[in-house]
Amino acid sequence: MEGKLMLGERLDDASVHAQQPVLCQRCQHVVDTPYIRPLQTIEPRFLHNDYIPSKVEMSELKDLLKEGERELKRYEVDMALLQQTLEQLGNAKSAVEPTTRQCRAAISAQRRVPVEIWEMIFSTLCLSLCEYSFDVNYRSHSPLLGLPATIISQVCSHWRTIAKGLSKLWSSITVNLSEPPYDVGLPLEVYFSNSGDYPLKLQIEGDGPTLESPWCVGLWESLSRHIHRSRELTMAVDGGDRIGNLPPVQQLTFPKLELYHEEYPSPDVLVWPWFWQAIQKSPKLAVFSSYHINHTIPFPQLTAWEVPYIGCSDDVDFFLDVARNCKALESLALVNISSDVASFPVASREVNLPSLREFSATADQDDYSWLPSIFGSLVMPSLEAFHIDYAWPLPSTFLDMVRRSSISLKQIRLRLEQQDPTSFSGSPLLLDILQAAPKLTRFSFTLTRASSTTIRRYTAVVDDMVSALLSKFEDGSPDFLPQLEYLSLELPYVTLNTQLVKRILEVVSARQRTFHPLAEFRFVRLYGGSQFKSERLVVEPELLERIRILDEGRVKVVIRDRA
Repeated sequence: MEGKLMLGERLDDASVHAQQPVLCQRCQHVVDTPYIRPLQTIEPRFLHNDYIPSKVEMSELKDLLKEGERELKRYEVDMALLQQTLEQLGNAKSAVEPTTRQCRAAISAQRRVPVEIWEMIFSTLCLSLCEYSFDVNYRSHSPLLGLPATIISQVCSHWRTIAKGLSKLWSSITVNLSEPPYDVGLPLEVYFSNSGDYPLKLQIEGDGPTLESPWCVGLWESLSRHIHRSRELTMAVDGGDRIGNLPPVQQLTFPKLELYHEEYPSPDVLVWPWFWQAIQKSPKLAVFSSYHINHTIPFPQLTAWEVPYIGCSDDVDFFLDVARNCKALESLALVNISSDVASFPVASREVNLPSLREFSATADQDDYSWLPSIFGSLVMPSLEAFHIDYAWPLPSTFLDMVRRSSISLKQIRLRLEQQDPTSFSGSPLLLDILQAAPKLTRFSFTLTRASSTTIRRYTAVVDDMVSALLSKFEDGSPDFLPQLEYLSLELPYVTLNTQLVKRILEVVSARQRTFHPLAEFRFVRLYGGSQFKSERLVVEPELLERIRILDEGRVKVVIRDRA
């Protein structure tokens, strides 16, 4: 056997044909190349370093080497052919892809969407989901974040045409005069330009702008060119004294302004006379909220007025004097009536607000809150709803105000903090208020908790109040709140037991048999402290079933404890 190599066998013709490369599984196209044959192999002993082949073996190994080199050249030729075929197929694929993309775009659902639908979608994204379409987050690194109209216009030419043609997408703008980490002037000017002549919803904010900064001055110059286009203008600069020295806007007018709002005090009429003169001459201004109450405000045309702060008796006097001019006023909110120890009580005077329908007031509980004087002064024959956040017991002037508005009053919401129970006598109680407003449809009454050391002193008074109210309902008088739909009582540490729950359910059940049944009755006991855990309400199964039956009907009954 010496001199004879152990060479591998050639594959038969069928197996060779089976290993030809198939380029397409669909058409079974086979590349035109010679047969692919495996190269003969040699025994492992020839690979050992210490083995010296014989002359015969050397000859056969040389023949095998020549054959391997020929096979390598054949494979290189075949691979070149395959590579050329692959490049041709790649070029053909690249030529087909644009056509398929164009066809897909031509039959896409997006193309069939009318422009009006795109406008509704873009408006929802830019104006409904965000308060301001232009609202740059200075903590981010890109001015595009938070600018949805800009992003939409960069998707495709069709969207860009729609977005740029929809001026209102670009009209909601908030500008921060504080120094940003990048120049927002360019995107701001894009918004001003794309908004065209559409009225602006504009907010100017900041937390102490540096007037020497080119950022602040540049932004203010840009605002000065467009602020007159505002339909809604909000001033939210914390530190109005800092912006008081900004250059005035020459010949400023507000022909489209309908709403003006301040989150912080802006420069007053002495510092910004040019601004307040423009406010005074605004022909459409109807909604107004400002820390400044001055004669440059067009009070006769206002329909909604919010007074953020009243801090002294002079403020009350001035408010009552100018309120006489608000004949068209429909909504009035006194947000923060605070006491000044150096001030004095204010005398009541008649202030007739014939169109007022909504009134709300929040005051502290000090001696000179002046809310009793305001209650005694306002005459509101068309009043339909009010919300009072004050102290309990209420002053007698409050009940007088309710009686003056009893013909039109539909909704009352009271949130009160308990004071000294010894002063309850002679003050309006719960039943007095309800009897004074026979046309009520909604009534909400909340007493906030007193301290745990004095809470027991209030229990008897609160229990008597609730019992008197339920007794009035149980009497079945047809004149007692015949149109009431919603009643909510949240009381601290009222005695809530099985007997009271039964009375409440009987009252609700009886009311459901009238022409004006209740839609919801809420009775919540407020509690707190470990000493009251033993008083937690446990409702019997029979009563729970009655509540379930009522809930399945037309009334929702809520009786529970709440910390």
